[in-house]
Amino acid sequence: MNPALADCGPDLIGFYRDLLAADPGQRGIAAPCAAALLDAGEPEAALAVAEAAADADDPGVLLARARALRMLGRFEPATEAFATAIAHGATGAPVLVALGNCLAELGRLEEAAAWFDRAAPGDPSGRALANLGSTRARLGQTIEAIAAARAALCRDPGLIDAHRTLAVLLAASEPDAAALHRETAFRHNPVFLHPGPPDAPRVLVLTCVAEASLPTEHLLPHGRYALAEWFIDHANDTEPDLPPHDLIFNAIGEADLMPPLGEAVHRALAAGRPVLNRPEAVARTGRTALAALLNGIERTVVPPVLRIAAGEVAVSTGLPALIRPVGTHGGKGLRCVRTAGELEDAAGEQGEKYLSRFIDYRSADGYYRKYRMIFVDRVAYPYHLAIGPHWMVHYWTAGMDLDPVRRAEEARFLDDPVAAIGDAALEAIGAIGRRLDLDYAGIDFSILPDGRVLVFEANAAMLVHPEHEPVFAYRNPAVHRILDAFADMLMQRMLATSG
Repeated sequence: MNPALADCGPDLIGFYRDLLAADPGQRGIAAPCAAALLDAGEPEAALAVAEAAADADDPGVLLARARALRMLGRFEPATEAFATAIAHGATGAPVLVALGNCLAELGRLEEAAAWFDRAAPGDPSGRALANLGSTRARLGQTIEAIAAARAALCRDPGLIDAHRTLAVLLAASEPDAAALHRETAFRHNPVFLHPGPPDAPRVLVLTCVAEASLPTEHLLPHGRYALAEWFIDHANDTEPDLPPHDLIFNAIGEADLMPPLGEAVHRALAAGRPVLNRPEAVARTGRTALAALLNGIERTVVPPVLRIAAGEVAVSTGLPALIRPVGTHGGKGLRCVRTAGELEDAAGEQGEKYLSRFIDYRSADGYYRKYRMIFVDRVAYPYHLAIGPHWMVHYWTAGMDLDPVRRAEEARFLDDPVAAIGDAALEAIGAIGRRLDLDYAGIDFSILPDGRVLVFEANAAMLVHPEHEPVFAYRNPAVHRILDAFADMLMQRMLATSG
């Protein structure tokens, strides 16, 4: 029992249970009994009491049931339970925030943001605003996220989540301010805990503040795992307070932005627990190293990438060429230069750049196709196919939502990649996965007219997530195959070690 319950008299839970046993139909007892069980860390018992209550429609009972489901990591029914409790009169910012948290766990970010926004005016703690900031950040709404996080700190300057949000979002525009937020967020402990359900597998996640880490909410959902996030860019040689863990997952997938590993990190990696995506393996997949790593794999084209300083003009790649700022993602700042003058102008802009040869991969029908497959334990799984009229194809800007013909082609690829791209191409993709030698990674590629695989990038930083929009629901079986394969791999690695 939680020692704090001692203040409420001897064996408070036993007292409530005796009352319920004497008169199961007695109203007003189940809610405080379930609440006491929750405070004692017994969500399963609390759920049983709430669901057996005679006054099951009481707001306190409904709220206890919702809290128990959330503690058990059952976020879908917890979301429904919190909504029901609110509809029956459960009030207060903490209740609204809890519902928003459940929605965020499910990836329903717009809905989560709406509940945090609703809770914020009545929440003097600033927690609703801090959660709103992190949710807006996940949605890519940078300006709104910064405003919410700053408003949260006006209410409580010590809110670590708000400092973490600003440390990331201000890194480019206000580096000095970002550094102060990083110092505040991590100076006491670079390890953040996310308790999972009882007896959940325990995973230590290596991550960092820089935009180099893979979001893990779908690969490692809080409803299945107990997580400890270790921000290793703030690790030093002093051993941090690491919780017991069954496995280590290195979520830092962007090799070129991986921070140096301190002695404490090396000791943790050498402690005998299984390690997925070892940092030294990820480090071999940087943009400038990939062509050499994949050299010699038949039926592949991997354009070499140069890293150039501001003002440096490298002509060895030839024209047309692709140039992008170092450290950017999602096509931000990427352009195709077709003349020596355009290249010189682009290279002269501030900051280091990546430079590579542009190879026209347009299909016979005039569309550009970008395929993505995900490697789980070196096995390739289809994830998506973006088809668009422009050479810089991004799934969410390609107009796939407006064209059922293109969506049908993607569905065929997800169901039968061999029929879509051919045995030879799929064999080349498999060889790439084995050469990468990562436990989790992804590859973006196209198929050239002669059947060769044109590799855009292959690394451990590729996100997988379920679709909530009905128009894209056909993608979810492929998504779940990937997530299930990842979960199976984790369990196999942990069982192999324990055995």
